[in-house]
This record gives sequence, structure tokens and C-alpha cells, in this order.
Amino acid sequence: MKRGFTIIELLVVISVIGILATITLVGFNRYQADSRDSQRLSKATIISEALEKYYDKNGEYPGCSALTDVGTNVATNVLVGTDPKVFIAPQAASNQTNSIDLCTTLASNYPTDSFAYVGDGSGPCTTGNSCLSYTLQYKEESTGLIKSISSRRTTDILTSGDIANLNASVAGFDRVNLTWTDISGAASYDIQWKYNANDFATPTGNTTSTTTSPQVTGLSVGSLYYFRVRPVSSTGVPGNWSNVDSATTTTLNAPVCTAIPTTAAPSSQVQCSWPNVPNATSYTIQYADNNAFTGATATTVPNATSPYVVSGLGVGVTRYFRVKALASGFESAWSNTDNATTGVPIPSTPSIAWAAGNNNGSTTTNAVTCSLGTARYSRATTYRTDGSTAENFSAWSAWQTTTSFGDFITGEGMFGIAKVRAECLYSGFESNPVESAVITKKRPITSISASTAVARSTSPGLIAVYGGCASGTNSMYIYGRIYHGSAGTNAGGGWGAGSGFQITNTGWSYSDANNVYRVSRTICQTPYWETSTYSGVPGGTLQNCCGATGLNDYNNFMGAGYGYSVAR
Repeated sequence: MKRGFTIIELLVVISVIGILATITLVGFNRYQADSRDSQRLSKATIISEALEKYYDKNGEYPGCSALTDVGTNVATNVLVGTDPKVFIAPQAASNQTNSIDLCTTLASNYPTDSFAYVGDGSGPCTTGNSCLSYTLQYKEESTGLIKSISSRRTTDILTSGDIANLNASVAGFDRVNLTWTDISGAASYDIQWKYNANDFATPTGNTTSTTTSPQVTGLSVGSLYYFRVRPVSSTGVPGNWSNVDSATTTTLNAPVCTAIPTTAAPSSQVQCSWPNVPNATSYTIQYADNNAFTGATATTVPNATSPYVVSGLGVGVTRYFRVKALASGFESAWSNTDNATTGVPIPSTPSIAWAAGNNNGSTTTNAVTCSLGTARYSRATTYRTDGSTAENFSAWSAWQTTTSFGDFITGEGMFGIAKVRAECLYSGFESNPVESAVITKKRPITSISASTAVARSTSPGLIAVYGGCASGTNSMYIYGRIYHGSAGTNAGGGWGAGSGFQITNTGWSYSDANNVYRVSRTICQTPYWETSTYSGVPGGTLQNCCGATGLNDYNNFMGAGYGYSVAR
């Protein structure tokens, strides 16, 4: 009788087979993991060698941002000549082109099969194009350990390049913004500044920054500062100093105070005014009865409230002022000190007129109104001595309370010019004077003697003889012809076409035909370009002349005339 396997025997056999299968499967998986770990090590080694070649060519390692680009770009532009497949980890996703996707230390629980490129910790290594050192990491699949390959060389920060483009810009009344390019391997930066001088032998201040765009505070208002920066490595090794740049903190200038009595009521008020100061938001004003400001009154007013008025004062009271500008907790220096004394209100505007019927310069003015005190008046005069309109006034006359002033035009034909001013006087204090308009007066020429006619001794006929121009004037002559048909009669004629002005009668010489006789008439002229009218024709009966030689000699002709002033 045949006998089969018992159930127990079958179970034992199956268990043995399962154990053998599990042992076989575990060994196979371990074999596969070891194979993939070998690939990771091989790829990491190839990448590391390519990084060293990059260093040989560039003097530094590439930045992480360059290595995490698309695999083909890395092979083309960074680690030139490397097979793009080297950058793909054994268990990378099917669409992944570059398994270098970390710029920080690789964690054991990182979910993907990746390479980490850990740089020197500086900004340029993470976001720029350079690192002083690196560590390439991957996770060993068979053990779960993080494996690392470090750079063969570590560049000293002293050879990593100088800081470029340090820029200083104003940020406020007491602060300046600084920016500069980052340096590989820099853990921090030393900052120095110097007040008002590009000399850092004894810096004014210094600080440390871990960023490349810090703000330096605690500076003086409106002051010029120079800055420089240098990198410092994690081990404390400093790099080279940067370029020097400067900036001036926001200025808050001292105001300029001008103190005057107010125009509204100068007998009781004084004021201080000032132009607005750029950047100021308010002002502090002090005023006192002394320039040391002992016991001064102070007040703060908003911006654009100038002038500041102090009222309720009497006449002759002095107040001293000074001002300073305020802004955001900062204040300027005090302004200049200025003072003002209350005075007497100005009078109404005076007017001036020539006295009626007077040609010698007498003037009158209207009575002005003073709200405080008594009105009084003063006059200034001048002459016009040429053809221009220049007015060169003499000194003001003494103050007087009457409104009439006497003659001042001394010569005929002169141009007199005058103006008046008025002020108010109260308790020994004077107001500011107020001037009138300017008026001009022309005195006519009246002192001209009438022409006379006398017989000529050498031949029949008459000649004109002048009676005299006024003192200070000159003669000018006009001549003409008178025609006569017979002796003893004035047969006709008149001032001929040859009439004209002649400064002197010397040298008159004419060859006249018979029965032609000449007389002259005259005008008077002053140095001030005033002239009289022509004189009249001399009286008398003109006698017939005796031929062509009758009146050829005119050396005895003299000017004569009368008239009134006219402008030339």
C-alpha cells in the first residue's frame, strides 16, 4: 500500500521553500540597492571631478543656483562636457533632468533620490555664481546614511575678490542706507564710517552686519559721512576693504529771523518772521527783553505760521527773538538773534504842489493824518542841469510842522524838481517817513530887453541892437531880409528863406543887391536847455541903401529880444 506526505510534512516543506525564497529576495534587493549606491557614488565622483576642473579654470566653484539648472544647461554652461545623465540619480522621477536640487544639507527623510550641493554659506554660493568650498551629498540606499564628498580646496576670503559697488544713500536726519555686492565665504561684514573726512585712521564709528543692505543710525543731522565695508569669514578672517562712498544725512537748517514792528499796529506789536526751512514740521520761538534771553518766553508753532506776533506793547518797547526748526524729534541750531522796537504808526501819504502864481519853486503839501502823535514835513529839491531826467536830490530839509516851503529856483529858464515827506512824532519816537510823488517846475525867461534900431553911420539904413538877455543865458540869432522899393519906405519883404540860427554874429558877410536891407531878431537860451521866443523886429524907418556895400559889415549886429520860456 502506498503512503503520501502528511499535512505536517507538506507544511514543513512549504515553509522551507518560503524561507529560501525570502532569503533569495532579500539578497536580490540588497544586490540592487548596492548596485544603485554604486551608481550614486560614481555619479557623485564624476560631478566632483567636474567641479574641480571648474575650479581650475575659474579659481572658485560654481554657485548652487547654476548647478540646480536643467541638466543639459549644466552640462553645456557650467560643468562643460559632462554627460547630462550623470546628474540624474538612479531612482529619480522619469521627468527629472537634474537630481542636484538642494542647496542645503540633505536630510535622511528627504523624499526623493537627490544630490545636495552645500556651498560655503554665503549669498553668492546660494543665489550667485561662486562658492569658496562645497560638499556634495547623497543618501546611501543600502544603509540610509548620508554620504558626502567635500571640495579638495577651500579658497581664503582674502582671495575671493573685493567688495564692489558700495553705495551710501541718505535715509533720514540721522541715518544712511548702505548696499554692496556679496562676497563668497563672508559670514559677516565690518562697517566703518568717518565724519566729514575720507580718512579712516581713527574711524568715527563702526558696526557689524550679516546682510548686504544695512542701515547705519545714530548719525548727526545734516552731516557728511564716508563709509567702507569688508567681509569677514566664519573663522574671523577679514577680507579687503571696499571702495569708499559718502552720504549726507537730511539737513535741518537754522531759520533766519527778521524782527520788525508790525504794519497793522506798530505802536503795540512787534513780530519775527522767517522763510520756511526745508524738512521742518514746526518751529520753536523764544522772545525776551534782553539778548541773553533771560526769562524768555518760548512757544512751538506748526510749519508755515511765520510771522509770530507779540502784541500788547507800548511805544518804544524792544523785544529780542530767535527761532529753531523741528522735525521728527530733531531740531536745528538757533537762528540769528534779531530785535524790533515798537514805533509810531506811519502817516497818510503826503502830496506836493507848486504855490499858485509862483515861478521860483515855492511848494505846499497837504496836511497828513497821524493816528498817534503830530505830523511834520521835510522837502528835498534839485535842478535838472542837462537834457536827461536824472534827479539828484539834495539832503532833506529840517523837519517842520507847517505845510509850506519857500523858493528854491534861482535862475530864469531853470528846471526845479521837488518832493516832500511826512512822519508822525510821538513822545520822542518817530514813525517811518512816507514820501510824496516828484514834481517839476520850469521857470520862464522874462528878463529880455526890447530890440532897438539905430542909424548906420556909414550908409543910410537901420540895424538892430539887442537890449540884453537875462543873466546866465546866451544869445542865439536868426536873420532875414527886408526888401524896400524906395528910400524911406518899408516897401515890403519879410524873413527870407535864408533865416536860421546863429550862435554868434561874428563873420556875417553877404553881397546884397541894391534896395535890400537886413535886420536881426534874437532868442535867449539857458544852460538848462530853455529858450525864449524870437524877439520882435526893431522899429524905425529903413532907409534906402547905397549899393551892394551898404550893409555888408554886420559885426555890430547884436542880439535883442523878449519872450517867455519854452522847451527847445
